Amino acid sequence: MNKTKWLDWAEIFDSWRLVPRTILYAFGAWTIYIADRTLFWYFHLPLAERTVQDAGLVTGVITAVTSIFGLCIKFYNTSGRDWDKRDPPP
Repeated sequence: MNKTKWLDWAEIFDSWRLVPRTILYAFGAWTIYIADRTLFWYFHLPLAERTVQDAGLVTGVITAVTSIFGLCIKFYNTSGRDWDKRDPPP
């Protein structure tokens, strides 16, 4: 293959944004897993052992993880190729 074909394939790969999407989906799955495991732990504590500190920990963990996921989505949406911008003529 010559260089232009490789560059064409690289442009197609870049336009599909496969790597950022894979990372975003993996982080989304991890966020759901962490929220599930945290809530599972909290709701399986005996009622007598649930304290304000435990509730604060659960709230803090879920808030932090979901906020970071929101920032990742914002970064993904604002990054990438500008399709309205025209390449300069050769």
